Amino acid sequence: MNLKEFVEDIYLPYIDELRASTRKGYREIWKNHMSERVGQIRLREFRTVDASRMLKAIAEEHDLSKTTLQHIKSVLSGVFSHAKNEGAFDGVNPVQDARIPRNTREARETFAYSWPR
Repeated sequence: MNLKEFVEDIYLPYIDELRASTRKGYREIWKNHMSERVGQIRLREFRTVDASRMLKAIAEEHDLSKTTLQHIKSVLSGVFSHAKNEGAFDGVNPVQDARIPRNTREARETFAYSWPR
């Protein structure tokens, strides 16, 4: 089974128990950043280097902060944790040791807005 089949047939239905905003975020991350890059790789053949290369490619193509790349990494790690629990993957989570590229920008400061009176 490849990663795309597992995510779309098993993982995404599993996350339906999560909050709507979390589900939406996970689905967008999968669709926008991961599906085309790593979806064709078989679960049992996925390696840490695949996750690292994916994160590097995303960082080169998009102006994302380190925090956003950590979120992307976290979603993929969650996929493999679920795969282990479902018996679809054996071994150590390959995403665990993947590195976020060093030259990634830090998150910008956010500002709170006050309601007009």
